[in-house]
Formats: sequence, structure tokens, C-alpha cells
Amino acid sequence: MGDISQDKINELIKALRSENSEIRGYAADALLWIDDGPPEVIDGLLEAALCDEDFSVRLSAILALGHTGKNNPQVAEGLLFMLGDKNDAIRQVSAFALGNTRVNNPEVVKSLIGALRDENCFVRHSISLALRNIGKDNLQVTEGLLAMLGDEHDGARLSAALILGHMGVRRSEVVKGLLEALRHEDWFTGFSAAQGLKKVGDNSMEVIRSLQRAICDNQSNDIVVFSAAQALRDLGGGTPEVVEILRISVELVKEMKVDRPMVEAVVDALYDEECLVKSSAADEVGSLSNGSKIRPRMEKQPRIVNPGHRFRM
Repeated sequence: MGDISQDKINELIKALRSENSEIRGYAADALLWIDDGPPEVIDGLLEAALCDEDFSVRLSAILALGHTGKNNPQVAEGLLFMLGDKNDAIRQVSAFALGNTRVNNPEVVKSLIGALRDENCFVRHSISLALRNIGKDNLQVTEGLLAMLGDEHDGARLSAALILGHMGVRRSEVVKGLLEALRHEDWFTGFSAAQGLKKVGDNSMEVIRSLQRAICDNQSNDIVVFSAAQALRDLGGGTPEVVEILRISVELVKEMKVDRPMVEAVVDALYDEECLVKSSAADEVGSLSNGSKIRPRMEKQPRIVNPGHRFRM
């Protein structure tokens, strides 16, 4: 229980039933710091989480349960029940707290995987974090998520792919799901997909090309571009100079309104087997960027004097 005395714990439990909602909230916040909460603490927090009329008190109690109720099946059961709450924030925080409990049993895993069909993207994200916390090296989690890759619900399917990617599960269906997520209009989904592809470590040409397209897509969020460039570099899809040229190409499209097909042609040339062609492509990007504010950034890069050395892959 840390440094909190039993008398203090009794006072806090009593405060959970105060008529003043602010006092109830403070009590729930304080109980969060108790490790391995005794039954009276768990009962008090569960009652507040389920029944308190004040929304903020409920959230504080749920978060407290996630810490003080670690490995507690009673807490897991209560949090699973709240995954069905009509309020998005209650479901989101309940999933987060459930992941913190690390309760690893078949019912919890099954319920969390099913909850990936939630319509709220923030709830799905919290569920994803919970499954990653609970499911590392858990065969049931892996198999359940693999099955979810074929689900009709777009959010559930993408979430399953992202979780499996971050778990490093290298399967063709996982890579396929991550590539679908990489093309998603939501920037966080695209960012997570690129990170997942890097973690999975698949450096097939399909993955390399998809990362190239994500970098050169003039609709891509800057964070997605940065994440895709990192993945491309780490997967061996290009030397630092190549990745930098790809990023310059993005700025050319966004800031100079250069036609995207022209940039895509340059990008294709960068991956040509002939080193001289690669060098010419690099020179082409440099000439395209002449006069723009990208130029100083280009000049900071090593000059490509020997294309056979700079661009050999």
C-alpha cells in the first residue's frame, strides 16, 4: 500500500461517498497510488466508477482501478462491463485501465478483440494499447487479431493490423493490413502503419514502393511522411541521401506545385538498377528545387560525386 496508512485509506474510502463531488474526485485520485488495493478499496472504486453521478469522478475511479487493481479479476470484470457504456470517454478510459491491470485471461482477451469494432477511433486506440500490454507473446491475442484482419468493420480490421505490426508479427496478411492502413486518410493510422511496417521488418518491393508512394503523396500528413521515410531507411529502401531526396520531392509537390507525375518519375529513377540513372535523378531533383527554400537543405547533403558509391543498395 506504499506509505498510505490504513487509517488514511479508511478516510479516503469514506470520502468516496461524500456529498461533495470534488471531494469524491480527490479521494479517487488519491486511491490510485495504492498498490494492490485491498477489497474495501476495490469495492469503493468500482461503486464510484459504475454509479457516481459525476462524470469526472467516474473517470478518476476507473483510472485508479487500472493501477490499484493490477492482476485483479474482479477489477477486470468491472472494466469489461464499462466497455459497453454509452459514453465514449468512459469506454476509452476503461480500455486504457484494463490494459494497465495486465489481467490476462481468455474472457478479457476475447472481449477486447470484439470491442475493436467500436465506432469511436479513440476507444479503438485505447483497446489497441490494452491488447498490446496484455497480449505480448499471447497466442490467443495473436490468433484473435489475425482473424480480425478479415472483419468487415474497417476500424477493427485496421486496428488489428496496427497491433500485430507493433507486436512484430511477420505474416503476409499482417503486412497487407498495414499497407491498407498506410493509405488511410487519418494521419495517425498512416503514422502507426509505417511504424508497424518498420517493426515487422518486411523489406519486399511491395512494401518499399508503398512507403515511397506515402512519402510522395501530396495528400500525406508531414508526420506520415517522416514516419514513412524512417521506415524506408531502416528497411534498407534507400541510403540517407535517397531518403532525403524523397523528402525534398514532397516539399517540391507541396510548396512549388510541381506536377506529382514528374516527381514520381524521378522517384522511380532513384530505384533504377543503373547507378548513373540514380545520379541523374538526384541531379534532376536538385534542379527542380533551384530557387526554392529547399535549396539550402539540399546543399547541406553530401555531393553525389561517385554515384556507384553513393547509391549502391
